[in-house]
Amino acid sequence: MRILKIHYRSQFALLFLLLAALACQFPAAVTPELEVTSPPPVATRTPFPPTVTPIPSPTPLNVEVSILTEEEIIFDWETDRCADFHSADLPVRAFRNADGQIQLSLPFPVNYRMIGPDFDSLVVDCDPIMQSGWNLDPAVFDFNEWLASFYTFDGQTIYALVHNEFHGDEASAWHIHRDLSGNQGEKDWSYFYWNGSSYSPMVFDAADNSWRGSGDLCRIGPGWMHPDFGCDPALAWTSPQDGRITLTGNYGGNDPGGGDGVVASIFLNESEIWSQTIENGDDGMYFQFLEIDVIAGDVLYFRLDDRADPGWDYLAFDPQINFGPDPCPDTVFAGCNYISITSAISIDGGKTFTHPPGPDHLVATWPYPYTIARGLLAMWQPSNIVQHPTDGYFYVLVQRDDVPLEGQGLLQGMCVMRTMDLSDPDSWRAWDGEGFNMRMINPYEEPEAVAEDHLCPTVTPHIGAMSYTMTYNSYIEKFIAIADRIWSEPPGFYFTLSDDLIHWSEPQLIMPATFVQLNNWQPPYDAYPSLIDHNSPSMSFDVTGQQPFMYFARFQRSGGLGVQVIRVQLEFQK
Repeated sequence: MRILKIHYRSQFALLFLLLAALACQFPAAVTPELEVTSPPPVATRTPFPPTVTPIPSPTPLNVEVSILTEEEIIFDWETDRCADFHSADLPVRAFRNADGQIQLSLPFPVNYRMIGPDFDSLVVDCDPIMQSGWNLDPAVFDFNEWLASFYTFDGQTIYALVHNEFHGDEASAWHIHRDLSGNQGEKDWSYFYWNGSSYSPMVFDAADNSWRGSGDLCRIGPGWMHPDFGCDPALAWTSPQDGRITLTGNYGGNDPGGGDGVVASIFLNESEIWSQTIENGDDGMYFQFLEIDVIAGDVLYFRLDDRADPGWDYLAFDPQINFGPDPCPDTVFAGCNYISITSAISIDGGKTFTHPPGPDHLVATWPYPYTIARGLLAMWQPSNIVQHPTDGYFYVLVQRDDVPLEGQGLLQGMCVMRTMDLSDPDSWRAWDGEGFNMRMINPYEEPEAVAEDHLCPTVTPHIGAMSYTMTYNSYIEKFIAIADRIWSEPPGFYFTLSDDLIHWSEPQLIMPATFVQLNNWQPPYDAYPSLIDHNSPSMSFDVTGQQPFMYFARFQRSGGLGVQVIRVQLEFQK
């Protein structure tokens, strides 16, 4: 007898609560001259760097900031995207290649770039510079990969830090967002359309990475569908064996532009087992959970009906299938997230990035292995890589989060790490409270290590995590970091200053912004500020001056889509 269990749950992201603000005062110091140096040649693994205790940070200057220009959109998902899952889901970064071309990253699990002779002539390159590995083993640290930070000395070899997210709720054996290919039947997925009485095979459109039915709008892409008149897209999965499957996935995000909504349905062979009407304008994302007994050869069809009007009927529909239990049997979206920092390199001027097989590219992670339904463990969202103007080390700020499911013991802050050798992921050392001595371990390779000895302490905890962007500002003669301040008044993008990367000043407002956490989790919302000085003397743009540009993302749709990359020019006065 077949058994079918159905459970629905809404999907919500976690709120990251910042710690209460306290005042800090610092004594005066001498400003160093700016000097950029290349790393020394390294033939072996880099040894532990010597302990260095930063000098006390001086009293902050009275620095003011103003906005000089109106908002300018330089990338618009609606008109510029190469594929639907093309976004800017971390701060954009820039570097200059050996040909003098400017490259601006568009970080997402499929990473793209913009390129041009200057910042006013950037165009989208539709050849991805790196795709995620989507390895289902969390110990490999190669799942969803965002290119987050870059550094280059010659524009030919570019070192990168990678924001890597393992999502247990996406680790099923079959996942259409990951599995979609140009071949019918590959990985047990097939692509049809339903004309009201029968199924017909679709045709693959390589230019759009989607399957097309009898109507031009009738499409199936990696995690989305769109119907047309008399053409309901029908994604099919054929069971390779007998057993009980767990079916999970996200659906929703209906385009609010018009139309009359859609009806999403699931059929087991010819029997409908689930159906949901999604009205126009309902762009929320929802989660489903089903347990179904199948036999080899059974077919699940995931269909989308346009009702009467196929206009504005884009729908995220992302089924995942596993024999046996759900890999993340939990009711909170972020309950099975394990996030780390890895490394990558380009030797062709930024056209492509690669890394060695995992975990040899690991830079930093929590010193605990992945645990199902533990909550959010994250070493993530690294800042720019910045070379210190006097000691020659390369520094990065890293956001550290521990968000248990029960909400107790929440921690958010930022760590500081440095290296002398960007080519060696093992060479990074974290500030341990006295010096840069802390080695970041792989908990799968050193299970006997005392975890707390490899958990970096947060610096200046009263400001939380302000690690989205860091540069050395040659006008202010200090390091500057900027980030979201969701719970400040007013909410917005803020900056903070430091002489030693350990002690940071009280955050100051750059501009108000709208955040998804304060907007009922609905678009539009702003995120991911980044400072880029178009006249920076550094090929890696880790140095800013008096009038840098602030780039940021504005999302017009749910699910990280509909992004606009916007910039405004700032001016600092001291």
